[in-house]
Amino acid sequence: AQFADQLVTTIVGNKPLHFREITPEQKRLFLAQLFEAAPVLQGIKADVDLAMVSLNNVPNQFLLPPLEAAVQPLKEQLPRVQHSLAIALPLLDALPLVSGYPKAQRYLFLFQNNDELRPTGGFIGTYGILDLRDGEIQSLFTDNIYRLDRLADREKRLRVVPPAPIKDHLNVKYWFLRDVNWSPDFPTTARQALEFYQKESRDPLPIDGVLAITPTVVVRLLELLGPITVGEAQFTSKNLIDTLQFYVEKGYAEVGLPDIERKEIIATLTKEIMERLSTLSLTRIPDLLDIVEGAMRERHVLIYETNPALQSLVMNQQWDGRVRTAPNDFLMVVDANLGALKTDSVMERKVAYTVTPDRGRLKATLSITYHNSGLFSWKTTRYRTYTRIYVPRGAELIRSDGFISEDKKQTAKAADKSDDLGKTVFGGYLIVEPRDTKTVTLEYYLPPNVMESSYTLYAQKQSGTEANPLLVTLQFGKKITAWQPTGFHVTKKGDTLTFPTDLRVDRQFTVEF
Repeated sequence: AQFADQLVTTIVGNKPLHFREITPEQKRLFLAQLFEAAPVLQGIKADVDLAMVSLNNVPNQFLLPPLEAAVQPLKEQLPRVQHSLAIALPLLDALPLVSGYPKAQRYLFLFQNNDELRPTGGFIGTYGILDLRDGEIQSLFTDNIYRLDRLADREKRLRVVPPAPIKDHLNVKYWFLRDVNWSPDFPTTARQALEFYQKESRDPLPIDGVLAITPTVVVRLLELLGPITVGEAQFTSKNLIDTLQFYVEKGYAEVGLPDIERKEIIATLTKEIMERLSTLSLTRIPDLLDIVEGAMRERHVLIYETNPALQSLVMNQQWDGRVRTAPNDFLMVVDANLGALKTDSVMERKVAYTVTPDRGRLKATLSITYHNSGLFSWKTTRYRTYTRIYVPRGAELIRSDGFISEDKKQTAKAADKSDDLGKTVFGGYLIVEPRDTKTVTLEYYLPPNVMESSYTLYAQKQSGTEANPLLVTLQFGKKITAWQPTGFHVTKKGDTLTFPTDLRVDRQFTVEF
């Protein structure tokens, strides 16, 4: 409290301020103090952690009334302080560097629509260039990505053959920025995006990083900021996605805009949100930090920095959206909406994963169930996805069911097999008609090194997805002595453990024998 009071009072005095009212010099001083305060902040966190250890040693019963009256508020409030510090410190540590102190930062900004899911979050319909200096937005330019891609195609600035599923199912000859996020590993995608952008735009200025967000972030911001009116349209946290998508797909024609300008409303809305954020009361900054931290943890915000030291900081906080390494078992299901409009808005997914002993080896059985609750409309249609399943390198496919060859014939096809990012990858194409349900099933042997003295499964969520249900069932044919996590209504029956959970965030399961 003393540190925060000194920090704020030194910079802005005792007057309540909006962010906009803080002068550039005050912002620079604030960021400078944060930049230099890392050891102090870590010391504060260590003190609070030690206090929690001591507090947990205080008995819950048989205290004299004056002691109980003093201890009880601490037991209620100190864990909240500890939780808040755990969230805030990484953000405060990165804030000066990311926001342009001591060096200005220039970012390629990607707006990924997760109603049209792609491997790192969604289809990139809008891009931008964001310039930050000393915590202030110097400029923010956004534009329809098709304007850039079509110019690059017309002038033959980029001639890259796309990945086979994009080429085959989208029927495109060349690969452009709008489809660049084919790798689920965001650092890989970000490096490719920077290369494509600079070749397509011929922008001579260097770029320091890539920021990507999904509309989910904007929905959460509107819950904080309240309704925003652009022209005759009012956007709220409840109607944002439907209203915006209707305008850019259909409504633009009603107001006489050409196709290439149909996404101008996104730029206007973005500027209005920035304006609201700049006038947000400083007392609401903790609420804003909660939104940002949650969006990063759930991978609706992804960051890539070209500076290795800063990228290391981003990576340590798991804000980089990389595909994780795992010493034992690993599972990641990655969907790529290929020509299915915004049908991900009505898709329901369930993942069931089972491990059982089989002939001296461990056999994994994976089922992914898709239900299309939509209809044929301007927004939704039959769901077309190329789905990839990332598993430990060396896994051996036994059988697959549910993938098809192409749209017209729809004949059954075995899963494709490849290697990527240090993993074995099984993949295939499928179609789910409106009101229909389809299940993809794979059986495969896990490599021998997956289980030695213990077993660990790391289940990674696809960036941009919501809390898809996940059911993990583990059986090893031997006595289980301990397991993690212990929540989520875990059940143990004999030598079988069942974990019903979801993939709002990554999940890890550990079993000891």
